[in-house]
Amino acid sequence: MIIEVKNLVKVYGNTKALDRVTLEVKTDEIFAILGPNGAGKTTLIEILEGLRTPTSGEAKVLGFDVIKDRDKIRRKVGVLPQDFAAFDRLTVEENISLFSSLYNGLDVSELISLVGLEQWRKVRFQELSGGLKQRVGIACALAGSPDLVFLDEPTTGLDPIARRETWEVIENLRGKTVVLTTHYMEEAEKLADRVAIIVSGRIVACDSVEELKRKFGKLRLVVHGETRRELEVESFEEIYRILQSLDKPYPFEIVTPTLEEIYVKLVS
Repeated sequence: MIIEVKNLVKVYGNTKALDRVTLEVKTDEIFAILGPNGAGKTTLIEILEGLRTPTSGEAKVLGFDVIKDRDKIRRKVGVLPQDFAAFDRLTVEENISLFSSLYNGLDVSELISLVGLEQWRKVRFQELSGGLKQRVGIACALAGSPDLVFLDEPTTGLDPIARRETWEVIENLRGKTVVLTTHYMEEAEKLADRVAIIVSGRIVACDSVEELKRKFGKLRLVVHGETRRELEVESFEEIYRILQSLDKPYPFEIVTPTLEEIYVKLVS
């Protein structure tokens, strides 16, 4: 496991931001953390990045302890924070080159190509759209050629087209371990191998999207007969039995649960 967390607690005054969080992140997976504002997503990520100290519990990143080995962790992970900013007057190429020089990492042209910024390489950062600025941020996070990358809400505030373009960039990171926090269900469903849902500082579910749907969702059979009937069912076998029991064939549809439905059910 590239990340191992056990009974992690973080307290600010009278507020428990993290409450006995336990989870594992596998090597080379995209792992998404979902949760409402204030649920503890950013606090958890910042502890794993070595930026904050937990109140109690244990966490290891790349085999390093998040308390004892914070400097080692910082040198070996890539980070795109929520509030990423670069130098406005520098071009895309100059900004990425500056970050790369700090790490003696990947070739600048390779980074620019990886995030699809070739045609904007000579454009100043201040002239870029929000989506293109996030691509610069992802390139900077990759500058040290890390095996583990943290992306904290990388598409917040982007329009739907820019968001989907950013998804393509993240998809290109397959082969690295990516920890992604997001508010967008479709984003998690599209990108993540596994999803953790955090509520009030606690992990309430953690699994693949399909397993979360199986555990917490319900199939629905909608029969369009003389009256519209919607039935919750346990399996496709039950659907077959219901359809066979009807007095005549009626149009029908099978509705599978969505990640958004599961999320609302667990968060409410």
